[in-house]
Amino acid sequence: MSVTSSRVPLARARNRGGFEWGSLFPGFALLFLGVALGFGGATHGDALSSAVVRLASLPLLGVAVWRLAQRRQRPRAQAAIWLLCAIIAVPLIQLIPLPPQLWSRLPGHGFLMGDYRAAAIAPPWLPMSLTPYETADALPWLAPPAAMFLATLSLVAAERRRMVLAVPVFALLAVALGIAQVAGGEESPLRFYGVTNVDSAVGFFANKNHQASLLLVAAALAPLWVTAFRNVDRQGRGFGLILAIAIELVLIVGIGVSGSRAGVLLAIPAILGGALIVLAQGGGKAFRRSAAAMLLAGAVGAGLVGVFASTYIVERFQSPLRADLRVQVMPVIEHSAEVFFPVGSGLGSFDQIYPMFEPIGAVSDSYLNHAHNDLLELWLETGAFGPVLIGAFLLWWFWTTLRLWRHRRQPPHDGVRQAASLAVGLLLAHSLVDYPLRTAALATLFALACGLLAAPADLSARTSRRSGAPP
Repeated sequence: MSVTSSRVPLARARNRGGFEWGSLFPGFALLFLGVALGFGGATHGDALSSAVVRLASLPLLGVAVWRLAQRRQRPRAQAAIWLLCAIIAVPLIQLIPLPPQLWSRLPGHGFLMGDYRAAAIAPPWLPMSLTPYETADALPWLAPPAAMFLATLSLVAAERRRMVLAVPVFALLAVALGIAQVAGGEESPLRFYGVTNVDSAVGFFANKNHQASLLLVAAALAPLWVTAFRNVDRQGRGFGLILAIAIELVLIVGIGVSGSRAGVLLAIPAILGGALIVLAQGGGKAFRRSAAAMLLAGAVGAGLVGVFASTYIVERFQSPLRADLRVQVMPVIEHSAEVFFPVGSGLGSFDQIYPMFEPIGAVSDSYLNHAHNDLLELWLETGAFGPVLIGAFLLWWFWTTLRLWRHRRQPPHDGVRQAASLAVGLLLAHSLVDYPLRTAALATLFALACGLLAAPADLSARTSRRSGAPP
């Protein structure tokens, strides 16, 4: 999305009194990130906490759009913005009213015509979505991640780095809260949601797997603390390394305490990827030692988990995979997705559509609110739209990641975008067995990582022209 560039940097925009209004925006973006992570742990949009995150995102979204309108975006950022626009267009398309002659011919929609005829009611104009209210709710749900993505694009490199360094610190609070929840038992008042995993550490979330997702992303970003004090004296740089090691150690223990099987497995690439990120920041002996120290911290954390929580984790992995409800329902969901292909049943319709196809013998007291596989669920709800957009995003992410690692030695090589790429990969991998991006918190965190990938190394025009960083 090409826009006109401004001759006056926004950070220098002043009012008559000389106050720099642009200097408030990075702080507001950081504050919103904290609000999203603290209040966005539910997966259903009708929670009061979800409303708080959505309302807080609106002013950030408006200001971010205005700031971006003052600058010309690079091709990588333009492609990401157009992809965001396409994502927003999906629920809008699904809500367009269609005449009965058209919607009755859509795959999987014909049964509605029989219902209207049985009730002796003239068929009205209806949208493509079978659950229009839930699909309409997808639009405000997209506001927090859209706001965070566009806000990140409008920040300069130093401001983006402060945002990234704040995530592992917040994750430490989530670990401490999770430990207090476990210590308080199933009736702990520190569990903020009525429907939750009462026997696990869930932190600020309703689901232990989403707690693990936050800690995985934080573990991918924690190595950036190694160079957080690179411009100070040697003692300061040593403090940064010690802080990164301590954060990594606590986060790995927190992932184990959460009891998430996917979290435990994905902790391995998170630790290895973090060490590679440290190596990518410099080829000297100091960076090699720092990378080795980060690997050791991860290993020690895994060892502590093995000592104190091995019984629980072993029990989690001993249960047969084929006995897992998520695996058993996959053929049913695949069949229902084929019935509605290529238009889909409508965003947010899963929990109402799945019971229509659930075999009688599979009915139980377990409530399946999501498919625990976002790719499969999006196939059902969006038909061809979802897979096409996911494929486009994967191409963008893969190409951007490849170019980042190929040019990792070019300045500035602070590892922020490499860490963001790893964070995106971890959340995508977890989405194959769960639905972390259905929470406002993790969707916002995912958008932050995407914004880091799409943004240039520095938004200062003079610096960007001098830099040898990839476009």
